[in-house]
Amino acid sequence: MGLTFWLALAVLLAGLGLAVHGGYVLATGRLSAKARAAFRSTRDAGMYPLCAGAGLMLLALAQLVPDDWDYSFAYVVVALVLALACMGLAFFRYLPRRPAR
Repeated sequence: MGLTFWLALAVLLAGLGLAVHGGYVLATGRLSAKARAAFRSTRDAGMYPLCAGAGLMLLALAQLVPDDWDYSFAYVVVALVLALACMGLAFFRYLPRRPAR
């Protein structure tokens, strides 16, 4: 197991942590004062880390697909497209507001 495996595992765990946090916010509706001020709604505050975490997990899983599988290239391309869709949704739809100056 080389450095690439451990890096992909770290990214996978970071994405899992973000997704769990987003799911927790969506399920409970609990937010800190800073998060409440930064996002338009509780749903936006939960969906932002959920989508970003899902995208990170898809990228890490695509990195871990073995090269000798049949259709491994197709799996990687599908994971990349889904990851870009999740990240785009997170960063363009659910991005926090800029604080007032």
